[in-house]
Amino acid sequence: KTSVQVTEPLATPRQQPSLLGGGTSGPASATAAKAEGPFKGSSSSSSGGCAQANGSPVAKHNIQVTMTGVRGLRPAGGVAGRSDIQVEVSIEGRPDVDKISTPVLSGIAAKFVANAPPSISMAFMVDGELKGWSSGEKIDLVVRGYIKGKAEIIGRAVLSEKEIMEQFQGELPLRQTADSKAILKLKVCREEIVPERVPEVVDALIPATDDVGEVASEQIATEAARVEEEADVTIKDSAEGLLGGTHVSVKE
Repeated sequence: KTSVQVTEPLATPRQQPSLLGGGTSGPASATAAKAEGPFKGSSSSSSGGCAQANGSPVAKHNIQVTMTGVRGLRPAGGVAGRSDIQVEVSIEGRPDVDKISTPVLSGIAAKFVANAPPSISMAFMVDGELKGWSSGEKIDLVVRGYIKGKAEIIGRAVLSEKEIMEQFQGELPLRQTADSKAILKLKVCREEIVPERVPEVVDALIPATDDVGEVASEQIATEAARVEEEADVTIKDSAEGLLGGTHVSVKE
């Protein structure tokens, strides 16, 4: 499940499924994009805005990921001007099973600092859910850039198990070049999956209901026999009362 909300019309996101490679992504809706120059945001590892999650590392969890922008991202080909990007988030080792995939977002690569190479800074909001995360797994984030219809990876990041358990919130550095200071701003919320126990409860109750049924059947049979016996006695007594003191003779 993926949803997109981006602000102020700079360009309209569009889908390019032929450039996504393998895997599936949830449906996305989009409006517009916003370039802010140097993207400003605080960095934090707190879980602000997330519901309190159980700390058990052995349970499975659903991971809610909300991305709110990029800053200082080198464009594909290093060329200034219009630059399309896309972010994909997946559980490590399972990129084709379950992933969050944004539409292709159109931004502007520009020199926000003199004598610096062009970079993309864009604010947007994209959220989605990764299901079934387990202890020991990491979350991979990949940013692709598009130039002349071809995709290339322009940034990577990894969320560690510790960051996921602590429900990371802040700016995550993206690996590009040695001097790159690109970041992806995001928040991670974690929800423990409660096992479905209804079938187990039903299975446990079946023997008990069988025992109750047997006892009930025995009680019904006993009561029926008692009622039948009482009915026979009542009929006999009534017949004797009607015939008492009466002599009946039969002539041949």
